[in-house]
Amino acid sequence: MIQETVYYSLEAALVNPEEVTQLDLGCNDLTSLLAEIWRLSNLRKLCLFDTGLTSLPAEIWRLSNLRELDLRW
Repeated sequence: MIQETVYYSLEAALVNPEEVTQLDLGCNDLTSLLAEIWRLSNLRKLCLFDTGLTSLPAEIWRLSNLRELDLRW
């Protein structure tokens, strides 16, 4: 089984966006999520739990490979 890298910042993930399958921004004090998230075309798991986000960018629908979205408070 191949070990997948979990990215903990969107900025780091956007350096090589096509390689990112997991992004964990949980427990960060976020007020918004950059619209550039759509560039993570292979993203399968996105963790946004306990962030304080009140909305998601419209571009989130472009993440066609997204299978898990964690929005727990």
